[in-house]
Amino acid sequence: MKRSTLLAVGLALLFALLISGRYLRPTDYGTDMDLDTFGQLPVVKDGRVKPMDTVARNALRIISGKKKLLAPLDEPNAIQKLLRRKHESRPAIVWLADAMSLSDQASPALYHETFRIDHPEVLASVELEPTKGFRYPLAKLVVHKPALYERAHGIDARLDRKEKISIFERKSLDLANRVFLFDQLARHQQPLLIPPTGPGTDWRSLMMVGHAGPGDAEAIGIIGDWQKMLMAYGEGRADDFNQAVREYRDKLALLMPREAAKAAWEAKYNRFEPFSQCLFFMVALGLLALAGLLLKKRPLVVAANTLAVWSVVIWVGALVARMYFQDRPWVFVTNLYSSAVFIGCGAVLFALIIESIYRNGLGTLVAAVIGFPTLLIADYLSADGDTMEMMQAVLDTNGWLATHVTTMAIGYVLTFFAGALGAIYLFAGLFSANFDKQNQHELSRMIYGTICGALLFSFVGTVLGGIWADQSWGRFWGWDVKENGALIIVLWNVLILHARWGGLIRQRGIALLAVFGNAITAWSWFGVNMLGVGLHAYANASGAPYLIAFVVGQLLIMGLGLVPQRLWASQRANSAPPPLPKG
Repeated sequence: MKRSTLLAVGLALLFALLISGRYLRPTDYGTDMDLDTFGQLPVVKDGRVKPMDTVARNALRIISGKKKLLAPLDEPNAIQKLLRRKHESRPAIVWLADAMSLSDQASPALYHETFRIDHPEVLASVELEPTKGFRYPLAKLVVHKPALYERAHGIDARLDRKEKISIFERKSLDLANRVFLFDQLARHQQPLLIPPTGPGTDWRSLMMVGHAGPGDAEAIGIIGDWQKMLMAYGEGRADDFNQAVREYRDKLALLMPREAAKAAWEAKYNRFEPFSQCLFFMVALGLLALAGLLLKKRPLVVAANTLAVWSVVIWVGALVARMYFQDRPWVFVTNLYSSAVFIGCGAVLFALIIESIYRNGLGTLVAAVIGFPTLLIADYLSADGDTMEMMQAVLDTNGWLATHVTTMAIGYVLTFFAGALGAIYLFAGLFSANFDKQNQHELSRMIYGTICGALLFSFVGTVLGGIWADQSWGRFWGWDVKENGALIIVLWNVLILHARWGGLIRQRGIALLAVFGNAITAWSWFGVNMLGVGLHAYANASGAPYLIAFVVGQLLIMGLGLVPQRLWASQRANSAPPPLPKG
């Protein structure tokens, strides 16, 4: 291996280690309280055991739209003024601890600017003025809570009657739900803090056990543990809080060792933020691969490949960790969020396989082109709460989740990959004079082979889905919108291959049709779920504008590809006469 290549690999690894090591540093909580251990304590919310840290992150994301707590800086220092930073961030567990220890009007939880309200009519209804960031403290909403809840009750009744509601009503209902979520946390109704203490008992909230009377001595003792922790935190007694938290952790380690260990690992997983790291690496390796292709510098491409391998290690490790947390071995995809991170991971893995065959950097570039947006989609989907939610009863089958859903997701990966290669073919042909016939032929072969793989996995996955539907619903095929979407992907890939075999399209044609495969796959993946009909309606319709923008983008790329080839930069360069010899 050349010295320049070794240097590129070494620098890429050093960069990756520095970025990943940044997420392993001790968390700055801005306090002497041992919130790291507090965040690892197992509780139950949304039907599964999870650490307090996960509860905090999910609740803050729902209420604020942010993953961390933003607190105003009263007197920013010179560096912060220079960078125009008006806020400092703290982990979400700080906000949750403040909320759960809420005892009087002086509690910080009342004054954290967490509630995002951006609709002008909703702001007017709670007598607030628009501010930068549109985030407001609970203290300014307390007097309006009765009116908010009363209005939400009326809106819920209208929704039960299938009546249409205005945007103002929908936003008002959303605000009331977020205030109610905060109230549940502050009043210890959620999460369920008291673990099972004997046969026939289940997880309970502090209020549930308190109302049950003194019959369960062990549960009453655990209530005392929680009261000791929260009172010490609220009164700022760090030593007492830390001792109470560690004693309670040790008690749970004896009472339920498996759940305690799993919650501790999930809290560490949250702190590592694997998918945030992968998002950063997608940008870096994409820029390196693009620079390597444009400048024809192989070491840059090798550096990009090194980052891709590092990303896959983190990505696959995160997917395996999610299986462990959910108790679902070999099940990578359980909801839309997990499908997004799986598709991104699959694209990077397939890119490394393609790169090992062709060694031209295109596969690595496509890895970034697909991996980056899928991680953005996953981040958008995580705003709804827990990404490891409990499955619907009809879907709660590990075998089918590990076969049908995973196979379909691989079909999505390969169809998107072919579409991204097609887009690169069209852009390179139109704008690059260096895109010669050999490169065109090689890229066209990559598109063709990828479509063959996409057809295989899409077809097998669709058939497996029919068998699962027959076992679950008593019919193999019912023309459900999701079934139609899967069938359209199969038929589109069949159409491309038959058009190629029949000579109806050649290199540019297969690239054009592969690009439209992106739109079809996106519709099957998300669009049919947004319709609100059928047996697969489990996506949020608020993402419809993004889907429409993506489809329009694919049509624009196809429009560029339809420019007559005599105007393509690559065509003019390839058809130009060779230069005359000197002399």
